Order: sequence, then structure tokens, then C-alpha cells
Amino acid sequence: MNNRGEIGSISLSEVFSLQQSGQAMIFDARPAFFFGLGHLPGAINISAHGDMDTAIHKREKEIEAALAAGRTLVVYCTSPTCPDARTLARHLSGFGYPSSIFSGGWDEWKEAGLPTE
Repeated sequence: MNNRGEIGSISLSEVFSLQQSGQAMIFDARPAFFFGLGHLPGAINISAHGDMDTAIHKREKEIEAALAAGRTLVVYCTSPTCPDARTLARHLSGFGYPSSIFSGGWDEWKEAGLPTE
């Protein structure tokens, strides 16, 4: 795609609301090992330490359907100091997909006592 997708930010309460209502497609940018230990319900693991472009390409139809349905693409990693969510968001942007970074990530979600898988 030639157009870059916009990258924004999103708060814990906004992510929770979107996740609970089914209005988010959530990407976990952490390594698969950490994803396997726990993640946000319904999250898809695309590690920022792997071949992100291939992983995004494999999910293009799913991503496009989510966006067409008005869902928000949310990307998170471990915490505000973790660069992985921004890295994955940049790759999504390169495909033309807008996304919102949940900078509090896994740590903030868990500390809030919200559901996990």
C-alpha cells in the first residue's frame, strides 16, 4: 500500500471498552513466549521480534474486514518503556492500516485486574 496508516494512542479504559464490545482487533507485540504466559482476551500475537510483514500479510483479509466493520486496531506490549508496540504499529502503518498504541500494555492491564487469557 502507498498510504501510511495513522498511529494514535489509546487508554486502558478505551481498550477495555472496545475489547468488551468486540470493537477492537488487538495485537500483542511481545515475543511468543510471553504471549503464551498470558495476554489480553482475543489478542493476536505478532511479535516485534519476528517477521512482522509476513505475519501482517497473512492476516490482511482479517484486518481489512475488521476495519471495514469499524473495529479499532490496538497494539500493545509490556509497558510504556517497551518499544515493541510502536515497532509493530509502524509496520501496520506501512501497510496503510491505522492503529492505536496502548502504551500501558500488559503490565497496566494486569495491575487493573482485568480479564486475561
